[in-house]
Amino acid sequence: MKKIFAIFLALSMIFCLTACGNKEAYENLTGEYSDSISQRAYMEVSAEGSKGVTIKVWWGSSAFEKEFWQMEAKLSKKDGNLIYENGIHERITFSETEGEEETVETIADKLSGYFEIDEKNNSLIWSGSPEESCKDCIFIKIE
Repeated sequence: MKKIFAIFLALSMIFCLTACGNKEAYENLTGEYSDSISQRAYMEVSAEGSKGVTIKVWWGSSAFEKEFWQMEAKLSKKDGNLIYENGIHERITFSETEGEEETVETIADKLSGYFEIDEKNNSLIWSGSPEESCKDCIFIKIE
């Protein structure tokens, strides 16, 4: 009985250390980022405790249109990238006539991909985007 309790206690401690480590890593990623390539995209990352992060990206297509992505991401134990599934991509169109509402069109859902974490340059690289326009966007954290 003591061996079973000791094994259970050890596994519990490992789980807690892993969760706490991820929480700190997620909190370090939290903040605002700007795309260094096009300078037309903006990203917000918010931590959800040790559960992961919420990533929101806005891309200004024109004065009357912007693209929006949202995804929930977790750290990959395999390579340390931020992996996401079930992301959404929407196009928001603003009316040129005052008083008319904006329209929101879902371009894609159930998107999956990843962000590489570049700690040296304090940036996230959107290498795993399934969409050509977002591939290799480098988002630098705004201090």
